[in-house]
Amino acid sequence: LCVTTLMIQKMKQIESIYMARIPGGAHFLFVNNVCERAEADAKIKVGAKAELEALRATRDEEDAALALSRKSLLSDTIREADKRREQLYITLRNIVKAYRTFPVEAEAAAARRLVQLLKDYAINPRMQRDAETGLMVHLLDDLAGRCAADVATLRLGPLVEALKEVNEQLRSTTERRSDERSAYVVGRLKKARKEADRAYSALVRKVNALAVVGRTEDYAAFIDYVNTEVAHYRREVIPSRKKKEAPLEADPTSAPADSGA
Repeated sequence: LCVTTLMIQKMKQIESIYMARIPGGAHFLFVNNVCERAEADAKIKVGAKAELEALRATRDEEDAALALSRKSLLSDTIREADKRREQLYITLRNIVKAYRTFPVEAEAAAARRLVQLLKDYAINPRMQRDAETGLMVHLLDDLAGRCAADVATLRLGPLVEALKEVNEQLRSTTERRSDERSAYVVGRLKKARKEADRAYSALVRKVNALAVVGRTEDYAAFIDYVNTEVAHYRREVIPSRKKKEAPLEADPTSAPADSGA
């Protein structure tokens, strides 16, 4: 029994790696690389068919979860509201500028004061959306407060009110979508990673077993590739542990004598 165990240990095997410590998108890249190499290997596709299918499914789910986490929190409603706000603001700016040459001095004077106010805030519809929303809040406060008389003189009340309404819609909708999606995105990605880890571990166990009971050379190329990836991720990607960091739980792909990453 001891001789058999020693022979197995000396056989070509995929080395362990602590998947949970691979950060961010690098985790998906590792899983994807292994999956693609397995799909291109005829022996793996046949010998570990079920495990490869499971890994492929978890790879696709992690990809979708990552895409969602990278996606801006802007919904179609927010994009439409932002477009509407831009239109209203440009209309306000153009009307105010045009009134500077109005033949009635009261209107022209009011327009000049409002033009200066707009210059002071320097709002650009192409600026970062949240920054624009914040500046717009203060601008609208001024238009409804200390500049209310000028707004009334130019009969801009309905336009200013519409601009305020759409700006509030943007602010509240963005906050609500952020709250609703943040927990969902984090939870989905965490679940996808765990499922990918389990699928990868199952594939590793199957390939290692095949290398023991079958012809090792049939699986040597795949094992060498994965081990090269493992070495690279251990060396370049997985962050070093701090001296006082608590021990990590056992790597499910590790042999009892292996310390993992």
